[in-house]
Amino acid sequence: MLSGARWLESELTLLNVKRPTVVIQDQDNITLPMFVVSRNPNGPGEGGAAVVIDTQIMTQSEKAEEKGGRDLYHHNEFVSKKISIYRDLPYCWTNTCEQFVSKELERLKLPEVSVIIIFNNEAWTPLVRSVHSILDRTPSTVLREVILVDDKSTLEHLHAPLDKYFRDYEKVKIVRVPVRMGLINARLRGVEVSAAPVLVFLDSHIECFKGWAESMLIRIAQNPRAVVFPVIEGIDKETFKVDCTTSDSHYGDFDWKNLFFNWIKIPQRELKRRKSAADSYRSPTMPGGLFAISRQFFDHLGAYDPQMLFWGGENIELSFKTWMCNGSLELDPCSHVGHVFRKGVAAVGSINQSFRNSLRVAEIWMDDYKNYFYERSRYRIEKENIGSLSDRQGLRKNLGCQSFAWYLENIFPEKKVPMCIIYAGEIKNEGTTTCLDSAGIQSTKPILYACFLESDNQVWYIDIHGQLYQDNLFMCVLEQKIILRGHNCPNEWAFKEETNQIIHSQSGLCLDVIDGEVILSKCSDVLTQKWIVTRRRSEVNFPVPATVNSSLSCVS
Repeated sequence: MLSGARWLESELTLLNVKRPTVVIQDQDNITLPMFVVSRNPNGPGEGGAAVVIDTQIMTQSEKAEEKGGRDLYHHNEFVSKKISIYRDLPYCWTNTCEQFVSKELERLKLPEVSVIIIFNNEAWTPLVRSVHSILDRTPSTVLREVILVDDKSTLEHLHAPLDKYFRDYEKVKIVRVPVRMGLINARLRGVEVSAAPVLVFLDSHIECFKGWAESMLIRIAQNPRAVVFPVIEGIDKETFKVDCTTSDSHYGDFDWKNLFFNWIKIPQRELKRRKSAADSYRSPTMPGGLFAISRQFFDHLGAYDPQMLFWGGENIELSFKTWMCNGSLELDPCSHVGHVFRKGVAAVGSINQSFRNSLRVAEIWMDDYKNYFYERSRYRIEKENIGSLSDRQGLRKNLGCQSFAWYLENIFPEKKVPMCIIYAGEIKNEGTTTCLDSAGIQSTKPILYACFLESDNQVWYIDIHGQLYQDNLFMCVLEQKIILRGHNCPNEWAFKEETNQIIHSQSGLCLDVIDGEVILSKCSDVLTQKWIVTRRRSEVNFPVPATVNSSLSCVS
């Protein structure tokens, strides 16, 4: 393990690749953080193996170091530092992918690529390992540059030490911005200084697998309007274990609650469309952290919305407009990139700013389907200043983009639209003056909680079929016990407006509260069986997708 003094060319030759020899001169007075250079095939983390450290033999200083790294970076940096920055990864290509890429490379000339990475106060080893995985596993003939945009980092190792480390790497450029810009605008800054005809955006804690770039670039060479994202292999934030996913089962979804990205099981319709296991999946949305796009098509689509703040919503906007403006969004089963998924990372901006970005997406791209989002978010649009929309609405018009109804009908016919709703909003108990709350947890019972306008867990639907639900959580009754399940259930509910009671149709019992617990009991006139429920706004247009079967129309 090095602490920044020097490393030897003899160590680097073990890797069988050319690397610059860096020797820190005494007068520089710059010390690099500790990291592992030499790679032992049986060393920690090689082949994507987990690194598990016995805490029983750790010294107190090591335990303090481990805790400090975890608190600062939200992953186990103590473990990461024991893994070579050049570590090997498993070979993820299937025979089908290998044959596909080999065949296409015989007839296609791949375009050059600029890889853009935004970082802010990133740990040393994940960042450096990210860059080396790109340099080592991207053909030099297509890699024009790796652009690292420092979004106003304050940690010392990301300034002079980082500059010194990469100073002899001609393809690595470090760009620093004077103020914290956030992901969206920092990426736009990276685009400004980039030169290649294809842009690849990656996070700062990733590891690229062999063949990651060729496959995505082939898709773009075949179709310059394709936006392509890889299979994202999770790197465990504690052990840094990473595996291969050889059979894909999920692609992109979005929720009505925040317009946030979710994974959803790939439908049979899409599985049957593909002729080969190397064919890409036509994904309705993408997560947005890792993807490739031609510079020309990115510019054609208006890049990112410059009025979006910091982070959030930009991936859904790009997903919608890619499809609606004559492009395609593809999950590439032959491209694999590892990613450290961290929890509790504080990003610049706030949830409110991310929500504001989603409101802009809705207003510009979703037509009247935006009303489903506004209803689910309690019409907070009425209280938000989301900035001018005219430029982006003009962009959509000038590009001749399709309607959002077209998107649902042709790209995402499986998307559940909460269209047959009678009541929507909070359900407040008169006896306790608290609100029905899901806590967002499946397989538990709903709870009562103080009514809170900003709470996503207190918005409920009651539809014409008697389903009482919230997003993908349905309130069901099993053996006269109330439980939240991830699918609808045969139990039907009815709200009786004359008495303000919610009645379970099958049993005839009423929703009640006893000792703070939500239960079913014999209907009576007690206040704990009285619920204040809001009807769906009649003056608002809630469109019905053309793909909905007439037998499922909203006629009670």
